[in-house]
Amino acid sequence: MNEITMVAMARGLLQTAVEKILVLGEEESKADVEKLREVLDDMIGFWDFDDKFLNDFDSAISEVLMDKAVQTAMEGGDGCER
Repeated sequence: MNEITMVAMARGLLQTAVEKILVLGEEESKADVEKLREVLDDMIGFWDFDDKFLNDFDSAISEVLMDKAVQTAMEGGDGCER
């Protein structure tokens, strides 16, 4: 597999994970996101690519979760009494 194909595959896995988080929510998507991460990790190992793909995936997922948490808090859904 060449790097262009790997980039496309990693982006597809990431987009799927993000969509699952946005549609299903953090808790319900957690197992699916972990499976997608495992697929990416397996591809990296099998095709001998750099871990930057996994690091980028993790960073992007963390950013989405943080943005979602901020949005929920701004909407008053943080569980705090007002």
